Amino acid sequence: MVASLHVGDARTLNVYVYEPYRIQAADTLGFSSYPWDYSSDPQDDGISMNHATLPGGSDAKYNQGKTLVHEAGHWLGLLHTFQPPNPYRRASSRNNGCLGRGDWVSDTPAERIAHYSCAKRRDTCPARGFDPLRNYMNYTDDPCLIEFTPKQLRRARAMWVVYRSGD
Repeated sequence: MVASLHVGDARTLNVYVYEPYRIQAADTLGFSSYPWDYSSDPQDDGISMNHATLPGGSDAKYNQGKTLVHEAGHWLGLLHTFQPPNPYRRASSRNNGCLGRGDWVSDTPAERIAHYSCAKRRDTCPARGFDPLRNYMNYTDDPCLIEFTPKQLRRARAMWVVYRSGD
């Protein structure tokens, strides 16, 4: 369906809103393509998001629309704040956000695993800084999400130039 609805080119953000099916995890808030995938699969480029995450939606923790902000971050090339070295493997002592390059952004403190609440400050990695609980690229509930770091914004702009600007 996405391929039949897709419009525009690499500069066009296509947003699809869905209702989860029984075979899909009900807690899937959304997902996005990455800019480096556009050249090999342009028809699947865009963001899909659960309708319950829209402002006023039924998912009380995630109904301020910040799922769209998070997924737009991915669309622009940002990774999770807790990004493990191998995102396709299960998190473990040898595969967590304290290891490797994390989100590839130097001013985002390392974070071992995703956090789902902003109720308590924490520091899960030996590297400097508390976990970025207020960062849009975390899984914290919507009322807590309020920021990108300056270098995340720089990375997003650089990814735009390389993959999406069309220049």
